[in-house]
Amino acid sequence: MSGQSIATLLPVDHAVIVVRDLIAASTLMSELGFSVTVPARHSAQMGTWNFCIMFAGFYLEFLAIEKEMPLNVGWRRSLAQGGGLRGLALQMQDVPQTLQALDGLRIAHTQELNFTREDANSGEKLAFSVVRLKQDNPTDIQILYCKHLTPHLMWSRGQREDMNAVATVRALGIHTESPHIVQNILQKLVENARNNTKNLEVYASKSKSFISLSFSAPHHANKFIERSRRVGIIPQNMEGGVILTGVPSCPLQFHIPLSALL
Repeated sequence: MSGQSIATLLPVDHAVIVVRDLIAASTLMSELGFSVTVPARHSAQMGTWNFCIMFAGFYLEFLAIEKEMPLNVGWRRSLAQGGGLRGLALQMQDVPQTLQALDGLRIAHTQELNFTREDANSGEKLAFSVVRLKQDNPTDIQILYCKHLTPHLMWSRGQREDMNAVATVRALGIHTESPHIVQNILQKLVENARNNTKNLEVYASKSKSFISLSFSAPHHANKFIERSRRVGIIPQNMEGGVILTGVPSCPLQFHIPLSALL
């Protein structure tokens, strides 16, 4: 991955992709063959809404600003700088333990923040607890810890089967103008990481954000590329695989490992 620096595997709960037009992004992901959740709003103080693409024990969250609020200043800053994959949420089991660990690592952080999101299908409230990291230098991404207070609702319908047959997400590429700062933070967080077989590789780079997708069979990858052509996403050659470049409403790249095409 030329130009990217790799971080040690991290227990990622979900990745946050910031977009301007949530409905356009949802339509695009559906046309690419992903099963997307119905767009839903967070608690009023958050001023955001989202939809998700669910995988086993991990998900992609597409997030947009609905109303400017103090709690979404960071997301607005990320959006102003191009959007894309700008948020990384790590798994959190115990809030006090996480706070203590971050203090021990001398990483500044917020206090615990609780909020909800309504399930558009059932009307029930999904509840979350997060701890955000504070950076000494201005950054264009957000790193946080997330604990699911209602995991039975989050994964109540299990992993949705995507028509494009994506088997899993293998790696995440975070777009930032300060990759070395982000890399140093991530390396420190490894010290607080639990052993997890589902850990993902995380890259910090000045190049555009990407998601590395793994397919269960070569013909599924080829069909995904064909589908991407139909919706106007043009594949480009890249060392190690293929990049599918996002459209303005969803500034995101999908990196398909070359092994999936062999």
